[in-house]
Amino acid sequence: MKRFLRSSLLIPLAGVVVACSDDSVVTAPRLSPDATPLSSEATALPNFKDGFEGASISSFWTTNQQYGTMALSTQQAHSGRKSLMFSSAIAPSTSGPKMELSHDFPVPTRGSFSIWFYDVAPGAQTLYEQISLYNSQRPGILATIGTQDFDANCYMARFDDGAQHGPNANCGVYPQQSTTNVPRTAGWHRLVINVKPNGVVFSIDGTKVYTMPGSYLFDRVIVFVSGPYWRPLTTAFFDDFAFSAS
Repeated sequence: MKRFLRSSLLIPLAGVVVACSDDSVVTAPRLSPDATPLSSEATALPNFKDGFEGASISSFWTTNQQYGTMALSTQQAHSGRKSLMFSSAIAPSTSGPKMELSHDFPVPTRGSFSIWFYDVAPGAQTLYEQISLYNSQRPGILATIGTQDFDANCYMARFDDGAQHGPNANCGVYPQQSTTNVPRTAGWHRLVINVKPNGVVFSIDGTKVYTMPGSYLFDRVIVFVSGPYWRPLTTAFFDDFAFSAS
């Protein structure tokens, strides 16, 4: 396995070029001599990690900032010195804060998507703070995990395929289909969506909270903070994103 650190990279993969900046790590997947190639439905992509330690946000990501900002910050860090801080701003009644960090993969894929989230305000209604997966070829498919703006007490995990699926736990004041049994607490929490050949597994801090059976692929990951204009100003921190192909 070849490991690349702190350099501008152009990594060919089956005719695809992936570019990364100097604050991220890309690991080329190792294939054994007798490995069976994946079907055309899923292509093994390079693993990727981002600890948000660079001078600027990695070129792996695309940013969208509406009534809020995203910036590398030393206020909180899960590892190293920095994390990515999302800060909402006052928005008009026709809109609301929307800050997105996204990446589009060249082909739909499976694997483990994880990130560390620092919960600043458990016990308070804030904004939606989540990591989500989409498939551009199947717009109705969504896998997402994190917080909901109306739920001050419990974390959420949800899978959409035209209907909503989730743990349906009796937790907090406004339990929903997506509500987990994991109470919100201050500090760092690891959010994971593991896309396997036979299901999508959601976990928080190493505990499985929901599994959606079936075979699914995704080609977009978004880390975001958003919500309606009337919610209080919100600050959130994310760190140590990792994608590991399977």
